Amino acid sequence: STSIPVEYVPYEDVVDVNDLPPIEPQVGADYPRGSNYIVLVQADDLFTAKKLNLVEYVMTKLENMNELFNKQSVLDFVTVEKRGSRLGVFPMDPREGEYWTEEEAKILEERIARDPVVKYYLVGGSGDSLLYQFSISNVSASRLDEINSTLDILRENGIEVYLNGGSVITDKIMEYLNKDLITLVSLSLVVILV
Repeated sequence: STSIPVEYVPYEDVVDVNDLPPIEPQVGADYPRGSNYIVLVQADDLFTAKKLNLVEYVMTKLENMNELFNKQSVLDFVTVEKRGSRLGVFPMDPREGEYWTEEEAKILEERIARDPVVKYYLVGGSGDSLLYQFSISNVSASRLDEINSTLDILRENGIEVYLNGGSVITDKIMEYLNKDLITLVSLSLVVILV
């Protein structure tokens, strides 16, 4: 296999690591299996080293939380490419180091654009978004809010974040039910008594 030469740019030159809090894996009791937690990140300039490093940092931080596990994204897939006169299977993630460089970000963007399997499945149709899916154990609404606040790093850096999945939907339903519970109970009593 032939590797593509990529100039390594230290992470410190791409993102100021002093601005980011350290990632500390949380250790605790095993949680029962639960639902899914889907995070879609979107930005016009998503495929830059700075943005991909920020996304990777936040997704790693989420994955290190007790409630979230089994992260899946386009970076976990493989793609087929023609190299010379041969076809080869290569990881979608072109990184040779731990952090993204501009060249590697560009290679990822090109691989995604050429691969019909991941297009519309793990990447938005316009090519400016990436989908990450986690399994999530049963969590309280306050803990889910804490998990969601981890995504603020992305929002503060111009990356839009969209959440979906069973846990998010259940939390919103409970929020609306609790908010309107007094009204619903009152109406129910009126219907029963009339």
